[in-house]
Amino acid sequence: SADGAEYGIEKNKETIGENYMSIDQYQRTVNSLDKDIADLEKRKAVADKKAADEAKRANNVTISKNASAATVRSKQREIERHKAASNKAAAESADYAKKIADKRTRRNSAYQKLQKEQQKEQKTQQNILKNMQQTYEKRIAELESQALPATISTINNGTGEQAVEEYDAFISHAWEDKEAFVDELVDEMRKAG
Repeated sequence: SADGAEYGIEKNKETIGENYMSIDQYQRTVNSLDKDIADLEKRKAVADKKAADEAKRANNVTISKNASAATVRSKQREIERHKAASNKAAAESADYAKKIADKRTRRNSAYQKLQKEQQKEQKTQQNILKNMQQTYEKRIAELESQALPATISTINNGTGEQAVEEYDAFISHAWEDKEAFVDELVDEMRKAG
């Protein structure tokens, strides 16, 4: 029935809404992970630069041959500080690299799920359109069959059997006009086919 078809369409709209929500959630997750990855890559770049700068500073510390023992110890502590800072920055960079790899794995997983949901949504949309078209075509056929029904008359053909006869026209008239006008009109219409 038309009500059933409308219910089916409404039910399909609910399904579409659920798929959009799922697609939207996956898209937000992918976008969030992309942002996190970009932020981590910036932090890693800063840590890499700091590690390189501190290593360079450690290498640039010079100790003259004439330096006192106290100066030599001071310069060695300075070299150790720069090396420690470089190592600490390199460890931070490695930690960021690990976090980036983890985020990329999660992002790829979320992206694959997003693509699956989008494909599912596309199939759902195609099915909905197909169902709507079939529903509308069925309803149109129902309305067409109701719009101009052929006038069917049952006639006893003298054999006791009933025959069905179809007419293209129906003439409504007053009884008094039958002999004077209607019989002649019917005869002329039959001759005309």
